[in-house]
Amino acid sequence: MPYHFRCFGLHFASELPFSEFFAEDKSHSDVDVAIHCGETPIHLPASRQLQQPYQYWEGKTGECLLTVQDVARYYIVNGNSITIQPNPHAHPDYLRLFLFGSAFGALLHQRGYLPLHGSAVQMPDGRAAVFLGKPGAGKSTLAAALCLRGHTPLSDDISPLRKDAGGALWMYPGLPQHKLGQKLLTELCLDPATTRKVRPGVEKYFLSMVGSGLMPAPLGMLYELKPSDTTKVEMDIMPFQNITQLEIVTRHTYRAGLALQLGQNANYLPLLGAVANRVPITRIKRPRETWSLPACVERIEADWQQAGTL
Repeated sequence: MPYHFRCFGLHFASELPFSEFFAEDKSHSDVDVAIHCGETPIHLPASRQLQQPYQYWEGKTGECLLTVQDVARYYIVNGNSITIQPNPHAHPDYLRLFLFGSAFGALLHQRGYLPLHGSAVQMPDGRAAVFLGKPGAGKSTLAAALCLRGHTPLSDDISPLRKDAGGALWMYPGLPQHKLGQKLLTELCLDPATTRKVRPGVEKYFLSMVGSGLMPAPLGMLYELKPSDTTKVEMDIMPFQNITQLEIVTRHTYRAGLALQLGQNANYLPLLGAVANRVPITRIKRPRETWSLPACVERIEADWQQAGTL
């Protein structure tokens, strides 16, 4: 395998180059995950199925097959191997998009992580703040804005958690880039011409996360972003009940169906419970149309200080 990189605390060896990652010479260390190009099964016999828009999943213990219409099949095995069989006419950006998203999500579930659908930054005290929300809620934008104010970027889109032997929760650095729309790049005073599109025909761009963290960070707080009809940024900092926190964490688990319906993560429910019972969650309501990004960033920094975490 000629290309090596580190992501999610794992050492990847790949037949394909990825410009998102700095190349590393890891010939002296063990490989955690190998990425190949080659033939995959067409179907998994005796498996359970999960249908999503443009995606068809089949899974059984230790195996997961993702078929993406007109793009590729991704065969993920035992959390240590991904085989990609591309459609001959698929654009490379689409291959990467589903590899870095859905396929990596399946891999993390197989390895016993709890992958949250959110973006994370490391705050000055060393702990991680993770921003959750539905697509378009602004989690990538908010994380990018915090990073531009000097906070350390950790991940975008997928923020995976694990417990250590002592029961502490850790957030592992993910992809070193943010996905932002053209309007928000402009709001952050960044030029879309200097960035790369996520995929053809979509006005969304990758923003490289320079200086991103490489080591896991202890999980400090979760923020749920909710666009609303309010005219200013509001924070609901009252503690939620455990059942409400459990609902929030479940709602924002990345590809939760892989764990629940395909049985790809035996640690899923205990990890959900640990996060819901022990990690503070703050709900941020921001104006639906024109939200003040600087005001939201300032409120988060003030909230972090008020909580005694700085």
